[in-house]
Amino acid sequence: MNARAKYLWQTQKLSILLAALLFIVALIVRVFSLSDGASVKESADILTATAAVAGAFIAWNGLSAWKKQLHGNTDHEIAWKYIEAALKLRNAINRDVRNPFISLGEFRIASEEFYGKENVDAEIKKNPQAQKIAVYSIRWKEVNKARKELDDAAVQAEIWWGAAVIGLEKPMIECVAALFVNVQGLIDPDYATPDRGILYYLETEENAYDIKLNAAMKKIEGFFRPYLRDNGLE
Repeated sequence: MNARAKYLWQTQKLSILLAALLFIVALIVRVFSLSDGASVKESADILTATAAVAGAFIAWNGLSAWKKQLHGNTDHEIAWKYIEAALKLRNAINRDVRNPFISLGEFRIASEEFYGKENVDAEIKKNPQAQKIAVYSIRWKEVNKARKELDDAAVQAEIWWGAAVIGLEKPMIECVAALFVNVQGLIDPDYATPDRGILYYLETEENAYDIKLNAAMKKIEGFFRPYLRDNGLE
C-alpha cells in the first residue's frame, strides 16, 4: 500500500471512530433523558442528528476516497505495465538480438530448435547461412514477445489516458524496424547493407542507434514514471 492509500485509509478510520463516538454519546444521553427531563432529551436529539450527519459525511468521504484510490491504482498499474514492456523490448533488442557473441553451442541449439534436430545437417548443406538464420530467428522471438506486451500496454494506456499517450511507443518501434532490416541484411547482403552500429550492442560504447533507442525509452518513462511515484493527495 502506497502513502496515498495509507493516508486515505487512516482518514476513513478516524471518521468512523468519530461517528461511533458521537453515536455512543447520543445513546447514553438519550437513556438518561428518559428520567432527567426534556432539556436532556433535546440534547440527545441534537447528538443523534449530529451522528446521522457524521454518518452521511463518512459515507460520502469513503466513496470519494475509494474513487481516488481506485484512480491512483489504475494509473500505477497501467504505467507499470507500459514501462515494464518497454524495458523488456529494449533488453530483447540489446541483450538478445544485438549480442555480438554467438557461441558454437548457441549455433547448435538454435539450429536444432529452428529446423528440428534431425534436419540440421541437411539445412546447413543447403545453405551456409542456415545456422545464422536459426540463431537470429530464435533471438528475434524475444523481440516479438516483448513487442506484443508493449502493444497490449499501449492499448490499455490509450483507453485510460486517450490522445495524450498515442504514439509514445513509435520511436521504439522504429528502432525495432531498423534492427530487423539490418538483421535481414546480415543474412542476405542483397536485401540491405548491414550497419554494424545497429547490429551489435557494446556496453562500453554508445552510437547513434543506442542514442535513439535510449531516447525512445526516456520518452516513455517521461510520461509514465511520475505515476509510479507517490505525489500526495490531489
